[in-house]
Amino acid sequence: MKNFKILALFPVILVGLAGCKNKKENAKPFDWTVYHEDYIYGSPTYEPINVAREGVGINSIVLTGIPEEGIPQTRWDDYPIKLRCFYTDGETIDYDFKEINIPIKYRHELGEVGKHTFDLGFSPMSRTWEFNIIENPDWKGFNCYFFNGSSELIHTQIVGYYECATYNGPQIPNVDTLDNQYRFAKWSQSLDYICQDMQFKATYKTIEKRNYARKPVEGTKHIDSINNVSNQSGSTTLYLGRLYKVPGIFSNVELLGGKNITLTVPNVDFGKYWNEMNQEAINHIKYIADASKETYFHGSVANMLDGLNYNTVIDNRFNYPTSTSIKLEDNVDAMISKTDPYDNILNNINQYVNKVEVITLGSRDAGYYRIAVLFDVDVYLTYSYKKIGAETYELDVHNALTISPVMGTCKYVIQYSETSEFIDTFNTHFDITTETLWACANNQSWSE
Repeated sequence: MKNFKILALFPVILVGLAGCKNKKENAKPFDWTVYHEDYIYGSPTYEPINVAREGVGINSIVLTGIPEEGIPQTRWDDYPIKLRCFYTDGETIDYDFKEINIPIKYRHELGEVGKHTFDLGFSPMSRTWEFNIIENPDWKGFNCYFFNGSSELIHTQIVGYYECATYNGPQIPNVDTLDNQYRFAKWSQSLDYICQDMQFKATYKTIEKRNYARKPVEGTKHIDSINNVSNQSGSTTLYLGRLYKVPGIFSNVELLGGKNITLTVPNVDFGKYWNEMNQEAINHIKYIADASKETYFHGSVANMLDGLNYNTVIDNRFNYPTSTSIKLEDNVDAMISKTDPYDNILNNINQYVNKVEVITLGSRDAGYYRIAVLFDVDVYLTYSYKKIGAETYELDVHNALTISPVMGTCKYVIQYSETSEFIDTFNTHFDITTETLWACANNQSWSE
C-alpha cells in the first residue's frame, strides 16, 4: 500500500546553523560577548512520522494531548501530544508528535502567542487541527551576538523561536589593504530558523585592487621641461602616479562552473599585450578642464590622449629625478621609478611563458579565472606645445606615454573575477588639468 507519512507533503529542510538545545537548557556555557571560533553548532532536523501499516488502511486521525488552555511558548515537547490513528482492521495506535515532527519553517508558531493551525498534508485524507499558544513568562527569546571580522562584538539582538533573523545593527565597513579590499559577504552561521543563543562573525569577499591608480597627494608632479626658443616650441614630462597590478601578459579567461579549467600563459608576440598595458594607463588618465585657462591653452587634450605614442625607453632628453620619494594616496611612500619599460617588462614575462595551471571544481569559488603576470608601473605623460601669443599656447603633435616598471614588483598570480572582465572596479584615476598644462608651458623661459 501507499507509504503514508505525516507532513510528507512539506519539504524536508536541513539548514546548517545552531544546534537546537532544549529551551529550558539555554544557560550560557561561556562569555557570549567574546567570540569563540571553535564553538560548533549543529543543525535542526525534521522527521516525518510514518503511520503506514502493510495491507491496512486508515479510517481517521486525531490529535491528542493538547491542553484546553493552550501550550506555553516553546514548550510543545513538555506535553504528551500524539497522533492517534484508527486503522481499518480495528486497531488504534498512538504516535508521539514532537517538535521534531513539525516542518522547521513552521516551528516559529510554537513561540508566537495566539491560535495556529496545522495542515498536516496527509494525502489523500488531509487533516487540519487548531492549537493555541499561550504566554510563557520564562521565554525571553534567543540572544544573537554579531562580531566583525576582527572578532569584536558590534551588535546584540533578540530573536524569536525558530525565527529567521534580519541583522539590524550597524553597517559592516569595508576593510582596505594596499592590494585588496575586503567587503562584507555573509555571516559565519545561517540566520535562518534560530533555535538557541548564537554567535555570528562577519565573513568577507576579497576584491583585488587590480589596475589600481594612486596619484600623488600633492597633485601631478612636474619632472622636466625643454624648449626650442627659436621655434617657440617646448615639451614637458609630468609624473601622474603609479598604476598597480597592471597585467603585462595574461592567459585565456575560463569560467570555473561545471568542470575543471586549464589556464596557460600564451607564447605569442608581446606587442599586443604591450599596447594593452599602455592603453590601461591611458584609460586611467582623467582630464579636468579649467575654463579660466582654456583661452590660454588651445587644442584638444582628449585627442592628444587618444594619439599618444608609447615610449619603449626613458626619454633621455628629460632630467628624470633619481632616488626621489613621493607620497601617494592611501599613505603610500613611493620611490619614483626610472626604468626602460619594454625590455624590462618582456624579460620578466619570458620566464612565465607556457606555464599551465589547472583549477579544480571545489578548490576555489565559482567564477572567472586567468593567469596574469602583473607589474606596478609609474606613469609619465610627455606633451608638446607651441607658444602662439602672450602667455598663450597650443598643443603640438609630439606627445607620449611612458610606463616605467617598478623593479621587484613583478607577480605571477591566478586572478579571479565575478565577470569575464578583469577591470579596475574602484574607478581610480590620475589627474591632469588645464591649469597644470598651461603652467608648465608658461614657466618656460621664452626670451631669446
